[in-house]
Amino acid sequence: MLKDEFLKMQIQDLITSSNKGAMQMLKAFKEVLKDYPNETEIDPKLNCTECFNKLYNEAKKRASGSNSYFFDEEETTKFILNYLNLKPLNIKKESIKNLEDFF
Repeated sequence: MLKDEFLKMQIQDLITSSNKGAMQMLKAFKEVLKDYPNETEIDPKLNCTECFNKLYNEAKKRASGSNSYFFDEEETTKFILNYLNLKPLNIKKESIKNLEDFF
């Protein structure tokens, strides 16, 4: 299934859902997939709810004795890409220029 179709299907599936975690995962999916071409193929069997549950269970495992664990943005992106069976894009980040570089 193409990327845009996949995201539309996820939105339709979550319209009546009360699962706030899955809704947040949909936002994360959109953010992670925004730079991928529309021709990107995604397995239609995958979904936000399942991905959220897997992420939540992984966080519980990592929490061990501390009772809390969170995924930062980079870890979440890697987790979602792995879940969707996609490879990371090589996007060059703009370098930060110092004012001194211009003089």
